[in-house]
Amino acid sequence: MYEGDAPSAERRAAALSLDRELLRELLGQEELRDLIDGGALERLESDLQRLSPERQATSRDELHDVLRALGGLTAVQVRDRVLAPLDAASMVAELVRERRAVLVRIARAAHYIAAEDAGLYRDALGVVPPAGLPGAFLEPVDGALRELAARHGRTHGPFTTAELHARYGVDPSKQGSDRFAYASRQDVHEGLRKSLAREVALANAPESDGTFFKVPKVIER
Repeated sequence: MYEGDAPSAERRAAALSLDRELLRELLGQEELRDLIDGGALERLESDLQRLSPERQATSRDELHDVLRALGGLTAVQVRDRVLAPLDAASMVAELVRERRAVLVRIARAAHYIAAEDAGLYRDALGVVPPAGLPGAFLEPVDGALRELAARHGRTHGPFTTAELHARYGVDPSKQGSDRFAYASRQDVHEGLRKSLAREVALANAPESDGTFFKVPKVIER
């Protein structure tokens, strides 16, 4: 059997079983992306986002777990993650009554978050926590913005900085928000296969301030 005779799915599986760095050298980055099944990626994100029926919440406890895993959700987003015909509105309202969830404003919209995340959203986005929460939920959170971005990354497929901006209302292009654009940088580095020693990879890199690279501004027409 020739290579062209094998089903495309089998060819993709065989290719992905090889060393990724070797594949990148042979095929290039664009061709390597073609090996990813778009449908499989959509199904994975649906599962990660608790949108598939098998992953939707069927109880208040499960809905609370959804808020802990995904972060802030609007009322419509909550409804989409509760298995029909259960009443998502009453379930989340009961969580609020029990002080297991709170309603806050994120990017000018009302969102439900797990009460345990009140300190996280306060330190990352300046969200004011409601009164009456336990002190343990209001402890300072180091790297809060990075944690929000990492959580977003764990529960989505490939995404852009613009999507993070839209979700959290933080503009990474403005001064003081640069760290948001690079918030998951450490997580990304840890997830990639190392191909070069760090000193070799950085030998021809732009000057760095210790955290970010300093690059010339793009000429605007």
